[in-house]
Amino acid sequence: MNKVNEKNLLAFIIDYFTSIGCDPAEVNNYFTARRFNDGIVLNLPAVCLLPENKPASSKSNQTHIHVTSKARNFFYDSAALDNAAVSTPWKSQMLSISESNIKALTKEKASASLLVKDTSMMTKIECRKSQEKQVQLSKISKDGRLFLDLRRGLYENDIIIFLKYRNSEKFFVLGMPRAFFKDSYVFETARKNGALKSETYTSLVSQKAIPVRAAIEAVLEEHSSDEVIESEDAISDAVYQSLVDCAKPGNTTYSPVEYVEPDSEGSAGKSRRPAANPSLGREAIEYSRFRCSVDENHHSFMKPDGTPYLEVHHLIPLSQQADFKYKLDTKANIIPLCPNCHRMLHHGRIEDIEPILKKLYEQRIELLRQSGLDISFEKLKSFYS
Repeated sequence: MNKVNEKNLLAFIIDYFTSIGCDPAEVNNYFTARRFNDGIVLNLPAVCLLPENKPASSKSNQTHIHVTSKARNFFYDSAALDNAAVSTPWKSQMLSISESNIKALTKEKASASLLVKDTSMMTKIECRKSQEKQVQLSKISKDGRLFLDLRRGLYENDIIIFLKYRNSEKFFVLGMPRAFFKDSYVFETARKNGALKSETYTSLVSQKAIPVRAAIEAVLEEHSSDEVIESEDAISDAVYQSLVDCAKPGNTTYSPVEYVEPDSEGSAGKSRRPAANPSLGREAIEYSRFRCSVDENHHSFMKPDGTPYLEVHHLIPLSQQADFKYKLDTKANIIPLCPNCHRMLHHGRIEDIEPILKKLYEQRIELLRQSGLDISFEKLKSFYS
């Protein structure tokens, strides 16, 4: 059983969205610690369901989701809770939600894209005479339509998860059926008490994240300590190569995937390079049987696992994504190279680069077209000049 904690809550969410058919690259790029810092998982007892989803044995007329104990602080700070002498008015909380999540919960076929849209729910602090204050979520007469659509797909002991966007008052919300996690994942509350109630997670960690020290070392391996790096793309690429080296390979096709521009929330960098999925790079290396695409006889050093060290290169640079409708971080555009050939393409003279580029272009042009990336050699060469 996989234990869900702050280090893998985002990975848990990624696994769910991948299981319903969403594009793994988009999902991995969206659910990162750069975008979200905290999360909460709430179990849904029968009393917290919409009336039409309550079991026949339920006699409750409640329509809200109630939150008690420490979990209340995810939605209201301690000062607001302490100062509430009487129940507060309902207030609107802005949310983001995935339409593909809603489709999956309601037994429709989910889209490959997350289809993230804005919606809202109502919240309040409820003061009760003989019990602790509780936070109430959802007033169905005033909630956003998409949030209500999400709730219509949730039943007893399913879970609802809220993630806090960094530097924003908005939450991302998703619902997950119990059938997905009951035999594969365990939550701390459930492990201790036999039943999940609520769990809050702080300082979330991205899937396949690497420490800052490792990222700095990766950059220093490619650049001398006194060298000036003129582009943050160089830093992104050094970290990306390190992630590729420890990633699990994907299993993708050459079908075109439309590029969806991520929102700006949580973005901490200035690089023009879109985020890339390391598992695609690892897939390309293993598919090549650890051979350089320029010349399979090119040798690289051996890693501790006994395989040759290779790097991956996007033939059409990721920095050119704005000029293309379909994703550049795709199987057809990812080339395994020995480190020397890779450095040549990035730092060599154009007269030395051109014959290598021509060979790679001729190897890949038909696969690129299959992926919706139709480009002339002259246009490709212009990106390297």
